[in-house]
Amino acid sequence: MKTFLTFAILLSLTIGAQAQFGRVHNAVTRNAKRHAEKKAVDYGTKQANKGIDKGLNEAEKGVNKLTDWEEEEFGDEMEYLDTTLVEASSIPWGRLTFVTGEDLIFYDKPFSFDKKHKEPYYWLWDKESNGSVEISDVNQGYAIGVGAGNYLTPKVKDPKVDYLPKNFTFEFEYIMPVAPVSKPIKIQWYAMGQQDDQGYEPIYINRNRINYKDSTNSYPIILDNTQNFEDWYRVSIRYKADTMRIYMNERLLIVFPEKKSFNPTGVSLDFFAYTPIFFKSFIIASNPKSIKEQLMNGQYTSYKIDYLRSIGRLSGVSMAEMLRVAKVLIEKPDMIVDVDVYFSHEQKKTKVKENDVHGQNKAKLIKETLVSMGVDEKQVNMNYKGYIIPSDFNPKNKLSEAVIFTTK
Repeated sequence: MKTFLTFAILLSLTIGAQAQFGRVHNAVTRNAKRHAEKKAVDYGTKQANKGIDKGLNEAEKGVNKLTDWEEEEFGDEMEYLDTTLVEASSIPWGRLTFVTGEDLIFYDKPFSFDKKHKEPYYWLWDKESNGSVEISDVNQGYAIGVGAGNYLTPKVKDPKVDYLPKNFTFEFEYIMPVAPVSKPIKIQWYAMGQQDDQGYEPIYINRNRINYKDSTNSYPIILDNTQNFEDWYRVSIRYKADTMRIYMNERLLIVFPEKKSFNPTGVSLDFFAYTPIFFKSFIIASNPKSIKEQLMNGQYTSYKIDYLRSIGRLSGVSMAEMLRVAKVLIEKPDMIVDVDVYFSHEQKKTKVKENDVHGQNKAKLIKETLVSMGVDEKQVNMNYKGYIIPSDFNPKNKLSEAVIFTTK
């Protein structure tokens, strides 16, 4: 009886969560938000094997060092925010220094292909669990909505085999309800249900706070006070040279040196949510290189320049990518780039024209944004390439929302 009652409660909560999926467009509508940011955020990382006093001193040094670096790097840089081109946001995306790996391992928005299946096609989870895993259409495109307890692990070609290289990046966005009724999201370092647990400690994410081993840090809460949801947070992780770097939005929060024996074999999102949590914009890649280096080598592909069809603007994080591209083009006035733009949100035959209208507008906004940043319009040749209909492990899936800069 107790088990049945528990299941009934979870079922009612899950049904409520599904009802919220339909209302999430209003719940997470972007506004220009004002939130107080601390000038001195604790970037320092305590190490457990150091004394408390020494740890505090090292933390303070970390704060000062990274604050000084930020001032040197960005102090004279004007923050770009043209809300006729890019969504209104209080996040200074131009300060994001995280770079996605050059070689793609896994990419999922999720795509329109998933909507047809009503569940995320490119993910694995425990389908015997009472928890719900569904595709929801929100204001920034499709997202994966989850309720109760379960996990998500990428459906790569062979998820039972170690698919993470020595150096990798992992990114995704999420949104959690304000009410603290969900356990922290755990990033596990193996493919749950497919691989053996190697015993590595997970990263814990609880709304705006990140914990990893004995290190913790937080980002100022981004809250739309008119709704019961916080805004989207973007978590970006880079593992390179035995060091874990964890970012939230544009800010580096945790730097942690790993032992050389650290060898993760995959990634999973492990969660328990009474009210819905939403995930989107997943990227796993290897071989991180700067945007400048990739452009100088002939080509840079961005998977983060997104067009938000509900408001007809580019996403905030797009600005971080385009600022780097613009800087290179301004420094190299003789450089010309061909920009191939894909947009694949609508795949129904009856909506091809609608999809193309959005895609052409995405291309137009990209050029206008680069020009407004100071790039000569003659340096940029825009090509709207149309849409990709994602299918089972189609190698072209990765192009569904891509923007490819090819230099001449």
